[in-house]
Amino acid sequence: MIDSAFLNLEKVKTIHSQITLHQSSGMNVTVNGDFNFQNPITPAGSGTVTINQGKDFLDANFIVIDSNTYINVTDASQPLFNSFFQTDLTKKNEGVWIKLPQNYSGEGIAVMQHIFVDISKSPTPLYTFENKLPDAFANGQLLYQYQISINSHVLRSIENVVPSRFLPSGFMNVTKEAQISISNKDNNVYQFSINNIIEIQNSHFNSNVSIQAPEKYKTFQEVFPELQ
Repeated sequence: MIDSAFLNLEKVKTIHSQITLHQSSGMNVTVNGDFNFQNPITPAGSGTVTINQGKDFLDANFIVIDSNTYINVTDASQPLFNSFFQTDLTKKNEGVWIKLPQNYSGEGIAVMQHIFVDISKSPTPLYTFENKLPDAFANGQLLYQYQISINSHVLRSIENVVPSRFLPSGFMNVTKEAQISISNKDNNVYQFSINNIIEIQNSHFNSNVSIQAPEKYKTFQEVFPELQ
C-alpha cells in the first residue's frame, strides 16, 4: 500500500496542502494553499505563509503563476521582515501585492513539485518499513498509518531544494523516522511527517484549482527603490 501511495504522487495534478517546517532555531514556517502541477515547467500555487520565531512573525498571502511570484504581506514584525528582504516594511506597503524579483521566485513551489513529482519517480527505494501504527480517522475517512525510515537519498534530495534557512542545521544527520497516513478510499497520502521537522497535510487531490495573478500589484523596485 505504501509503494502504491508514493506512486500515486506522480498522478497528482492539483492538491491542497499545509506544509510546516520546524527549525531547531525555533523558527516555524507554515505554507497553506492550493497547488497546480499540470504544467511541470511552470507550476502554480496560491495561499498563505506564516513564519514565527519567538516574538517575531510574518503573515502573508502568496501567488505563484507563470514563473512569477507575488506576495501580499498582511502583518509582520520588523526584524523578521528585514531578515528576509534586507529592508524595512512600512505600513503603507502592508496589504499591497508585490511582484518579487526572480531571485525570490518560486522556492516554495519548486519544493512542492519536487516532493510530489520528482521524488515519487525515484528508481531507488524511498523508505524502509518499520511498523504498522493504529488506524486514524480524519475528514470522515479511515487512514492507515505506518512508521517508516526515509532513505538518505530522499533527505539529501530535500536538502538540495529546500532553502537552507528553512531547515535545521545538520538536517542529513537527524533521525530518518517518518510517519505516513494513507486513505483507504483513494490510496493517497493525506499526512506525512519526518521526525516532527517536516509535517505535510494534504486534501482535495486533483480538484478544480483556479490560480490567477493579482489584478493590481507593484514591482519590488517600486516598493523598495533603495534596493535597486
